[in-house]
Amino acid sequence: MSRGERPSRDARVLITGGAGFIGSHLANALAADGHRVRVLDALKPQVHGEEAAFPAYLRREIECQTGDIRDRHAVHRALAGITHVYHFAAAVGVGQSMYQVDHYTSTNNLSPRCCCRRWCSSRCIAWWSHPA
Repeated sequence: MSRGERPSRDARVLITGGAGFIGSHLANALAADGHRVRVLDALKPQVHGEEAAFPAYLRREIECQTGDIRDRHAVHRALAGITHVYHFAAAVGVGQSMYQVDHYTSTNNLSPRCCCRRWCSSRCIAWWSHPA
């Protein structure tokens, strides 16, 4: 799959960080195009508020799973039957990243490796990253 190309109609798509701004809008766009979409998000209160929940604007047909990208069981469950992965999960908070180094390193640098290792029979993986 080349840059900008969408998955085929029979794709089963996982979006990590699917409750975030980019992940949730991609999920809606793919679902509107007829793709089967599953999102995985830890729903951290710092990002999503104390009553953390998936955004109400997510389309009904999107399967929502709560789980931490560092939890191999959550990742294994989320990857079941998946053909394409969009990885957007990340810990955010510049100030905290200076004193919670282990948390930010394990989430932003090591967790993608866990996700990829679990999904070894991949057809396609889209990977975005941004500096913390």
